[in-house]
Amino acid sequence: MSKPMADAAPTVTVLMAVHDGQDFVREAVESVLAQTLRDLELLIIDDASTDSTPEILASLTDPRVRILTNSVNLGLTRSLNIGLREARGEFIARLDHDDAAAPDRFEKQLAFLSEHPDCVAVGCRLELRGEGEKSRLSPCCVDNLSIRWKLLFDTALPHPTLTMRASAVKAVGGYDEYFPCTMDYDLECRLARVGKLHNLPEPLVLYREHPGQMSAKRKNEQQYYKMQISCREMGLVLGRGPVEPRLQAHAEAVLTRGQLVRPCEAREAVTFSLRLARRFKELHHCPGFMSSQLEWILKEHVKFAALCLVRGRLGEALMRGWMALVLAQSGLVDKPLARVASAAAARLRLSGGPRGERHRRTVLMQTGWLGLQTEVWVYRQVTGLKRYRCHVVAYGHVNRRQFPYSPVHVLDHPKLLGHRRLQLSCALRSLHWPSTPYMHRWRLRRTVQKVRPDILHVQFLRNAPLAVAEAERLGIPLLVTSHGTDVHRARINEQYRGELQPVFERASRVIAVSDADVASLFSVGCPPEKVVRMDLGVPLPDSLADVAGASDCVRVACVAALREVKGHRYLLEAFRLARARDERLRLTLVGGGELRDQVEQQVRQLGLEDCVELTGWAEPDRVSRILASSHICAQHSVRAILRIKGFGLSWEEEGLPISLAEAASFGLPLVATRSGGIPEVCRHGENGFLVQERDVEGMADRILQLAADPGLRARMGAAGRALAERDFDIERQNARLESLYDEVLAEAGRMG
Repeated sequence: MSKPMADAAPTVTVLMAVHDGQDFVREAVESVLAQTLRDLELLIIDDASTDSTPEILASLTDPRVRILTNSVNLGLTRSLNIGLREARGEFIARLDHDDAAAPDRFEKQLAFLSEHPDCVAVGCRLELRGEGEKSRLSPCCVDNLSIRWKLLFDTALPHPTLTMRASAVKAVGGYDEYFPCTMDYDLECRLARVGKLHNLPEPLVLYREHPGQMSAKRKNEQQYYKMQISCREMGLVLGRGPVEPRLQAHAEAVLTRGQLVRPCEAREAVTFSLRLARRFKELHHCPGFMSSQLEWILKEHVKFAALCLVRGRLGEALMRGWMALVLAQSGLVDKPLARVASAAAARLRLSGGPRGERHRRTVLMQTGWLGLQTEVWVYRQVTGLKRYRCHVVAYGHVNRRQFPYSPVHVLDHPKLLGHRRLQLSCALRSLHWPSTPYMHRWRLRRTVQKVRPDILHVQFLRNAPLAVAEAERLGIPLLVTSHGTDVHRARINEQYRGELQPVFERASRVIAVSDADVASLFSVGCPPEKVVRMDLGVPLPDSLADVAGASDCVRVACVAALREVKGHRYLLEAFRLARARDERLRLTLVGGGELRDQVEQQVRQLGLEDCVELTGWAEPDRVSRILASSHICAQHSVRAILRIKGFGLSWEEEGLPISLAEAASFGLPLVATRSGGIPEVCRHGENGFLVQERDVEGMADRILQLAADPGLRARMGAAGRALAERDFDIERQNARLESLYDEVLAEAGRMG
């Protein structure tokens, strides 16, 4: 269907595709019709919406609006191509149905295109606004050269801000329907081959961040297609076919983020990255531009190398020094800066660290997987040590961009030549392939021989049996930290309890993170004199959440992995009861896990889609923003009996949820259950309320009590902040850990 249109062709056709956009589409349409540039048409493609979007569009009476309706859902790319075929304007502009344009957006963009006939497309900066968050401005490449460089790695002109010459769009063939969700990146790359691109530096589009947008729902798919386009563009610069994804990732890390890569891949990564940069400089005749692009990366490496030395991370410092030296000697950086950086990097490599650096004691910390979102406290301990150098040995290092660290020694590393050689040797001797535990023991022994640590500190009891023999062989102190489920498993699994007895005998100290863990350790045979009670730490934020501020909604946050022990199903039932009595309530569930599908299904069954948000795993900065914008933190943890592969039955129970301590540090009142170590961070009647496990009505009543009383939220939040400062300050807890290291070294006679 289509609304009537005027005979004269408009100057601009604004394309807007919408599918189930009833919440935002009216505001987006009004922002277009309110433009100071009046000579335009708004072409809306309704992609088979099932909500009230068709009724909203049918109510529009402005003759400049045309509506096309798809009989079936075709997706964004195909809908936009339909719009391109129907567009009558000299220029094509884009706006998403959940965004809004500033009144003078099209006037400013068309003025620029008129003054620059060689420019085929212009965008602008975005004003980003999330739900319950303050607005912020997006980063922006302005000139054509910066945009061409950015397009090697990612989109450079925000899609909702694009205004393009219709002739250029049609000349490159419109949107490529192979790409269902990165069609804008592909189109910009092809437009860049027929003309110049530009971004206006002022924010002329309001971009909303919400769970329903494509970038949130199809993030993994977007990353896949983005890498395909990036590989293609790098190949075109180098005069060949698409480069391998591995090389694309190397170039992006080295040339845009200044990040480290694995030492075994460093030479390949830097060589390819510099080759790409040189070729780009030759193609675009831009020595000054390329120098400025690499200048800040070089400075970052030198700065962080010095910082790593101060913190005792000598391996990372030397790697950054090497990368700074290679960049400085590449010929792509201005000579004065190159000479300074080369001298600094050379001194760094020759010195081996500041005075006394080589005499600092070393702790080898063993954990499962470094960088897990559910075990962020391990990363905070590793990076927070000041008087000890810390090497990490783990099965793997994940989420490296969020949790960078070096040195990390990987136990499960089949690509190493020595690993393969040992496997083959064992297979030839015994006629069977060596088991994974055998290879892990071999890798751990090689790591201990290489590092020669003063202390071996194992996170989680389940990892400790692997380390006992190495601590005994070297005669060094062994420390083990027990975490909740880790020790409760031994209370019902006799085989596992028997495996822990040598650990208890050999360990100098066993650290318990809650009083509940202390009692559990005693019950499974750990000598009381070896148990040390020590809280985990959280960073204390400078600003607190405004829990008592006036608001039209009350936000409840829950930061927890989607696992049975976290009790999300009971929390959702409690929230449903509370929501029925107070419609201001909103719930944000932060975390991922094996129960994601069940939780989403329960949200739909309870009819809570409009007031419950599931963010999935979130980076620490985003978690902090969510907590800072919330009013209450709730968690309904329960005991659970599970069957775990390799361990049999397991009694899973909370240790001390670090997310509750982090929420308390933001000044949020807590609502939780009397489970595991929770009562130690949520003091009933002081900084929150406690209910019995599976008491859904009781939790609903406590949430409502806090929602109705801002003064009570403020008082309990202040008490929670005081508790966090006293018991959970990360700086204080890391200092306590280093003091414990000193103590066990003194007992072992190794302090001299």
